[in-house]
Amino acid sequence: MSDSIVRPTHSSGNSQSRTKMESMFLLFPVLFIVAILPLIVRYHEYNPNLSSYSWFSQSDEAYDYFLYSKQWTFTAISGILLTITILRAFISKRALKFKPIFIPLLVYAACTILSTVFSEYKSFAVSGIYEQFENVFCLLGYVLVVYYIYITIETKEEVKMIINALAIGALLIGLIGAFQSFGYNIFNTAFGKNILFGTSDVEITFTFDNKQAFATLYNPNYLGVYTCMIIPIFTALLFFSYKHKWSERILYACVVITNILSLFGSRSKTGFISIIVAFLFLIIFIRKFLIKKWFITVPVVAVLCAAFLFVNHANNNAYINSILSVFKSSGTEAPLTDVTTMDGAACITYNGKTFYINMTTESDSIFFNCWEESGDAIELLVNEDSTYYTFDDEALNGLYVYPVMYGDLLSFSVNINGYDWCFTNQTDDNTYYYINVYGKLCKLGSASEFKKAFPKKYDSLATGRGYLWSSSIPLLKDNILIGSGPDSFVFDFAHDDYVGLYNNGFGLQLLTKPHSLYIQMGVQTGVVSLLAFLAFYLMYAVSCVRLYFKADLNNSLVHAGIALFMGTISYMVSAITNDSSITIAPVFWVIIGTGVVINTLLKNSAKTDLRK
Repeated sequence: MSDSIVRPTHSSGNSQSRTKMESMFLLFPVLFIVAILPLIVRYHEYNPNLSSYSWFSQSDEAYDYFLYSKQWTFTAISGILLTITILRAFISKRALKFKPIFIPLLVYAACTILSTVFSEYKSFAVSGIYEQFENVFCLLGYVLVVYYIYITIETKEEVKMIINALAIGALLIGLIGAFQSFGYNIFNTAFGKNILFGTSDVEITFTFDNKQAFATLYNPNYLGVYTCMIIPIFTALLFFSYKHKWSERILYACVVITNILSLFGSRSKTGFISIIVAFLFLIIFIRKFLIKKWFITVPVVAVLCAAFLFVNHANNNAYINSILSVFKSSGTEAPLTDVTTMDGAACITYNGKTFYINMTTESDSIFFNCWEESGDAIELLVNEDSTYYTFDDEALNGLYVYPVMYGDLLSFSVNINGYDWCFTNQTDDNTYYYINVYGKLCKLGSASEFKKAFPKKYDSLATGRGYLWSSSIPLLKDNILIGSGPDSFVFDFAHDDYVGLYNNGFGLQLLTKPHSLYIQMGVQTGVVSLLAFLAFYLMYAVSCVRLYFKADLNNSLVHAGIALFMGTISYMVSAITNDSSITIAPVFWVIIGTGVVINTLLKNSAKTDLRK
């Protein structure tokens, strides 16, 4: 079978083939996105403009290293793509073409614009927000990237340009992540500090473990998502390496090795699962090749499995246990079920017992009063050095109370399993308030007021994501047609569910995302936009299955199409437990845009026989 590709009918331009320089010029912004954009880091100090909210600190200063610069760089690139697209439309009336798969993307883009226009948080939708920085221009830029690639790429050589640029970027990310996995963080070196700050005369402290990898992608989870896209793509291409130059084979092999090391270093559980799913599809598509080359594939698979089992055993079965933990929940509810502030007391329910507690002052002395729902008093016992009180009640073992000055407020703390719940009534209305971790006074209603999608026993599902999903899914019904706006999830989430946050390990964290791209999209740009996105991907996936199930595996363009499809499958699976992020989303949209083009090229090429 011939491996050549003729100029497809969807293309614009004249009948003359482009030169390599012309192709490079038109594709340079796209090549930049996959090769350079994920690597961009720079220290940025800014005012998050959130200090007026009770769930945010009182500081007007915040710092970013990995998100802000990527957001505005991608926004600038999107502007360049839009300019080129408009100019090409004026130069050639045939430059702008359309196909049905773009209808859902147009719906998604329209929902994104409407959600921004009608958002209560327009300024954040435009500028991006603390710990997110994925504004409306980025979301629209994703759509534009897909369309730009579609109207630009005309040959398999241009497809290869994108794949090789992706390989170079992935190799650099993989190297940085691999070194971090072994405890060598580039940002602790003079070179890395100069990149971040413009000087090496600074000290940096990272919140992650010394050997936990995050590369330049802000968070180990995002590195896990990135590597789970990259590994299937270049593993698939290595299977077809007889169609590549030796330099490309070596490059792709290095990409796979370094990204595997980075994946282990990231400790991403979802990354392993999504790769397994992608490989299952890969096996289906290349089943004939695997059978034909069994003497190669069987040893390779055996070595890979043995290597994984060895590394897993060396880490006390950590990776298998981590993967299994994603599907497990504790099945039990936490002992603390409610904390409420009332006019005359704080009310706490622990181990099924509801009790009330307040404080009174007389002269220079502080007295605590505690009683049950029935009105019966619960005696408080002072410890030997008179620093705190315990409860004379078996159900309340492990709890103790002590007075505390919070700023200039006389308060008291109920310590529950090492966590302090501080209360005070030293306010103008003399009623009780909870003092949160930011030192702000909050009125707490009953925990039953917060709507949940699942029973509490499933909160621990997927390492705590069950709680996030359960708390976020009810938000979808208020964002059916129009969402709350890009980068606005933080405003919709119930941050005053302090009991739920505490029970699930988020008591000291600000949750700015639901840890699911699908929920994130449904809340911020609307359920309709989510359905449109899923429709777009489904149309692409169906096209891939039809093309590649019985495809001629002697065609290098088929190889690229299968490989990129594997990467998108892995990303879509990992998106169940991870959000869209400016660190990796642009790469995904380039990959899927290139995949759409490959499918079009194959369909329109009279010289490519896909049915054997």
